[in-house]
Amino acid sequence: MALHTQHSAWPGSQTQSQVGIPPKGTAALGDLGGQSGAPSPSRKSQLRSYATAGANAPEPGPPAARPGRCGGRDGTKGGPAPRSSLDFECPAGGGAGARRRRRAGQPGPSPLPSPGCVHRGRVYPVLGTYWDNCNRCTCQEKGQWECDQEPCLVDQDMINAINQGNYGWRAGNHSAFWGMTLDEGIRYRLGTIRPSSSVTSMNEIHTVLGPGEVLPTAFEASEKWPNLIHEPLDQGNCAGSWAFSTAAVASDRVSIHSLGHMTPVLSPQNLLSCDTHNQQGCRGGHLDGAWWFLRRRGVVSNHCYPFSGRERDEAGPAPRCMMHSRAMGRGKRQATAHCPNSRVHTNDIYQVTPAYRLGSSEKEIMKELMENGPVQALMEVHEDFFLYQGGVYSHTPVSHGRPERYRRHGTHSVKITGWGEETLPDGRTLKYWTAANSWGPAWGERGHFRIVRGANECDIESFVLGVWGRVGMEDMGHH
Repeated sequence: MALHTQHSAWPGSQTQSQVGIPPKGTAALGDLGGQSGAPSPSRKSQLRSYATAGANAPEPGPPAARPGRCGGRDGTKGGPAPRSSLDFECPAGGGAGARRRRRAGQPGPSPLPSPGCVHRGRVYPVLGTYWDNCNRCTCQEKGQWECDQEPCLVDQDMINAINQGNYGWRAGNHSAFWGMTLDEGIRYRLGTIRPSSSVTSMNEIHTVLGPGEVLPTAFEASEKWPNLIHEPLDQGNCAGSWAFSTAAVASDRVSIHSLGHMTPVLSPQNLLSCDTHNQQGCRGGHLDGAWWFLRRRGVVSNHCYPFSGRERDEAGPAPRCMMHSRAMGRGKRQATAHCPNSRVHTNDIYQVTPAYRLGSSEKEIMKELMENGPVQALMEVHEDFFLYQGGVYSHTPVSHGRPERYRRHGTHSVKITGWGEETLPDGRTLKYWTAANSWGPAWGERGHFRIVRGANECDIESFVLGVWGRVGMEDMGHH
């Protein structure tokens, strides 16, 4: 791992109470050993304490003031810590006499120099270990400041370049990503495995516009179907977007197709824990497998089977499946287990019909969305997407001149909910999709984002799926 070294000396006038964040100690150092996955909870708690919601990445902050002790009137230990700047230092043999000399302008004994490092205008004790965003830094014995050089998920240089480049969208620091490496973001915040060739070659269902049919310039599913379009969830550091996007689209479609008689928020955890055939839970999964499970087995509501929020642990087993069902006839299924959430007793099973693939034409996707509800879309996520705060996203070239490790991408899946367009200052019209992500409501535009439409930006129009909720007459009354 590359290290950056900076030689510096400890100024004699500094004392330990003036340093930056204190060393993490044995426990924090233990968190660093063998780290190959997401940050450990103890490390994450340290990182979150430094995170801010603003665009400026924080530097390691100073500690709370530590009460010190200076010599008493007779030069022995005791007496209160000095409170004025004149009384700040406590040289050996100082005490009241030394303080009187300094007040009278007489030079006191020279303090003994202590080893340490100066970094960004702050002083750090020797052998201390500190976190600067996603990188571990250490003050070596000879005043060398050494830091790891991992690309961080929150990259201030990239934020500045995007915001100064007039790319049509704003970048910023999403505090939940502070302290994560770019590699960790790709590995743990996405999680959809690109479909196999046999799946991508499935026949497309083409929708045809009628003679003279014109689609509106703007549409939002939540306006056509109020109270039936659900808000985004947060997948945390679980690489399970395959389950979250599937559950999100199925929730809306079941609600729409039951005419509001059923309005469940379906459980991603039910898919993560129970859909195990060729799936990897929080390590990634396939969309076709998720839809097969929803059709053949069904899932319960998120209220009944809530997301565990468990971050993936290299050594730990995946949470076991806690929901099962049995056939009732005519393809319907019934739960045979109580809700994992013991406070909820309604364990209805929700199912869908076979998923179908739409054509890649923006008009076909728009017509399907407007008639039948939100659709699921595969997309390639690049390093700059994590920094999105608002506007119409398109992948920027700001990292093209940097080493390859700063240019990463992975496959994700999201829920497209509508479309629109805006007029640029030069008079051009910019068309966009609106979509719901699964990174919580604090990311982007209240958990949503807009992305360029009609140009297959980040492959978002290359693999789009729709589905019908399985709704019978018996479902229209008792829910």
